[in-house]
Amino acid sequence: MLIAYREFSLVTDEMVIEMRRENQLKVGANIESFTKRTAIRNLNDTAGFSKEDVGVIYDKYFGALYYANREFGAKPEIKMNRDTFQSMLASFAPWAKVKPSTDDIDTTTVNVICNSFIDRLYRMFVGDAPDKLCDFQRTVLGLSDILQGDIMSHMDWFFKLYDEDCDDVLTSKDIINMSKELYWLLGFLKDTDIAWDAVTSLIIHSCEQSDVAKGIQPDETTLTHRLADLTMTATGTSFYGRIKQLEDSMIADLVDITLPSFRMVVLTNESLEMLFDHGFANSFKVVKSAADHQKSLGRELFENLFADGQKLAKEAHPQHLQSPPMLKKSNSSLTTSSDTSRQRSHSSASVNTVDIKAKEEAEVDTLMEDEWVQFDV
Repeated sequence: MLIAYREFSLVTDEMVIEMRRENQLKVGANIESFTKRTAIRNLNDTAGFSKEDVGVIYDKYFGALYYANREFGAKPEIKMNRDTFQSMLASFAPWAKVKPSTDDIDTTTVNVICNSFIDRLYRMFVGDAPDKLCDFQRTVLGLSDILQGDIMSHMDWFFKLYDEDCDDVLTSKDIINMSKELYWLLGFLKDTDIAWDAVTSLIIHSCEQSDVAKGIQPDETTLTHRLADLTMTATGTSFYGRIKQLEDSMIADLVDITLPSFRMVVLTNESLEMLFDHGFANSFKVVKSAADHQKSLGRELFENLFADGQKLAKEAHPQHLQSPPMLKKSNSSLTTSSDTSRQRSHSSASVNTVDIKAKEEAEVDTLMEDEWVQFDV
């Protein structure tokens, strides 16, 4: 203590705080870079993603966790629940964003279908995890199933997505659930008319393939009538009306189709074929957004730590942080001149602070990019 007081007697709390402020971005960048590289190195399988793609997935995954924990004031987590999963998914694909709740029945129905589809995706990503939570490794593997592979693997993936009882057979209920959610998805990505044509084809040909698999000759008259009923919508063209019609279209039918039959059904419609081939995968944007470039998790993390440190310092040493009392001046003109001078100084200091912060952020971005280029998965 004696040496500290003798050698560093000029060091004040203000000087320490200023030095911390000047270096907090660089320290935050180093924390983020180390944590990111460690998490990626610990992956058992990068699932064919490049270093850049895995980096983007990391940013979106832990970004969603960070903001979810901050919003609810919870302790930091490394696994995400269903709601956080949807937030992450929304950063990849715009269709994952739920519309604000209103009294409009179409908007309510859209949100119900959207949530149902995201629930299905979440269960697919989680798999057999005992805690029913999605970790970083499962996220990478789940996105790989969607973004990589060919049309055959994608059709297999969609088949498993809707085979809820895992018996390798899609029933009437499964086909109806698929038709409703694909109608919503294709309507978002393409057009409602194209979407309606695709899902009516899905239903009609599923019935046909089910009859063929059972050794029954498909009844052309029944199929024609069913197609006419789906084409001529009695309840109008509202989203709710279409969904209601799909729900009522196969109540009396027992449809059971296997994976080979399902592939044949998909390949009979061009819109379904294109959706499974590349349309759904292309709706995911594995790129770093402008917001990600402007602000990183390391900085946010360090800002919180720095704020807590300042609070602790104020509580422990309040006497060191109190400003000295201002000397009273009897001359009013001198007081006015002093106030004006302080205002100008404060304005100049604010401009300089902004310039310095911008320069520091540019240095941090350069530092992060240099370290990431040298990093090898």
